[in-house]
Amino acid sequence: MPALEKRVSDLEVKVTQLQHDRTIIASPRAERDAEFNSCVKEANDNYAVNLRANSKERGENTLSISEHVSQKLDGVKRSMLEECKLLYR
Repeated sequence: MPALEKRVSDLEVKVTQLQHDRTIIASPRAERDAEFNSCVKEANDNYAVNLRANSKERGENTLSISEHVSQKLDGVKRSMLEECKLLYR
């Protein structure tokens, strides 16, 4: 039995070390994912603010915006999302 107990103890130490190593590897990824999500939220928020600022209300929950301005805002949002991907993915 002592040999079996020694093997179990050794395996427990190895499992603990592997879990620790996995946590160290996962932490930077989780941080990058959080930064990416924050960047995407900022792009969406920026788009919503600019959309409201550059449009006219045409009734309840309806906005009117020129096609030219809409295309510009879409382009800015796409650029911001691409930047998020480049920085955090």
